Amino acid sequence: MKNNYIRLITNSPLTFKLIKKILLLSVTMIVLSVSVQLRLQYKSNIKEINQYLESITETHVPAITESVYNINERLIYYQLKGMQSLDFISYVEIRENRGGKIFVSSAGEISREEIKKEYPLIYTSSTDKVTSLGSLLVSVSYKEIYKRLYHKAILTLLVNILIILLLSIFLFILVEKTITRHIYNIAYYTEGISLSNLNKKLILKRKILPETKEDEFSLLVQSINEMRMRLAEEVSIRKKNQQEKENLREQFNQSQKLESIGRLAGGVAHDLNNLLTPIVIYSEMIGNQFDKGSEYKGFSEGIQEAGLKAKNLIAQLLTFSKNSPRDYRSEDLNRIIEGFEKLLRRTILENIQLKTSLSPDSMMIIADKNQLEQVIMNLAINAQDAMPTGGVLSLETKAVLL
Repeated sequence: MKNNYIRLITNSPLTFKLIKKILLLSVTMIVLSVSVQLRLQYKSNIKEINQYLESITETHVPAITESVYNINERLIYYQLKGMQSLDFISYVEIRENRGGKIFVSSAGEISREEIKKEYPLIYTSSTDKVTSLGSLLVSVSYKEIYKRLYHKAILTLLVNILIILLLSIFLFILVEKTITRHIYNIAYYTEGISLSNLNKKLILKRKILPETKEDEFSLLVQSINEMRMRLAEEVSIRKKNQQEKENLREQFNQSQKLESIGRLAGGVAHDLNNLLTPIVIYSEMIGNQFDKGSEYKGFSEGIQEAGLKAKNLIAQLLTFSKNSPRDYRSEDLNRIIEGFEKLLRRTILENIQLKTSLSPDSMMIIADKNQLEQVIMNLAINAQDAMPTGGVLSLETKAVLL
């Protein structure tokens, strides 16, 4: 991704596309602007030429008429050369009235793309005698006008193109610094983000703007960071839910194991109870054969007492494993715990010490004894799982006002 990022910065297709459009628009505007300027300049030149041609009657015709009347060829030559020194004057000549013979002309040729104007040369003597001496023909060429306009157009285009190139370079740097590099940083950040690094905040290296002057990038960065925080929160909630599901599944599996163990214990207890019944009966019958105080009488009573204790323990196992309908009765909670304590001690691990602290007062409750014993057993097993290295498991009863 880093190499791609460097390549994108170097190529910068977005910036080049923007600059290309700006250049195209700028060139179009320049061409239109230069065309309008040339058109206006052309009209201005034509107007200037027409004004000059109109002024020849007053500025040049009287002096040339005087020179022609006096037949001063040298002066006429310089007068015509002076007129032709102007860029747009291409040809000047003086014709006689008789036969239109050229009396004198300047160097040059008359072309089709010219404006021609003829001025009569009329001399008025001191006695008010009017004499027509001929005519002055002035030809103005369009070539010089076109040439000047062409040079001006080339110069204007070159200057504007240079300005556009400099402006494009400036815009390229400006866009890359203020827009393009931030876009690539955001793309690099979004491509690298994953569930493992949602805590990584998006920060652009730019001037921090006040809240009243936030721009589009500020809003975009804020939106991405808010989305990242929502994703992180959602992932955390899902992980928590997944953990709760795992715990519930584990508890369900544990309860199934306990149910299976209870069924197995119930079956074993039932068989043991069947085996203990004849032992208790036969020990009692044997004891009745001996006198009170006899040594064998004591042996038989010991066997009978041990058998009865075993039957009592088996009865508790049968009660614990029995899956019978709930039977709510008035029970003493202390008596239930005392009767269940021996079985509970044999169930929990040896590295866990069981302590009971029963209330001296009567703890009468309405409950199903079997269900209550199962609840106590489940609580004890959960507490055991929470103490893998051993500890103390305390059972305490007391009256609490809720």
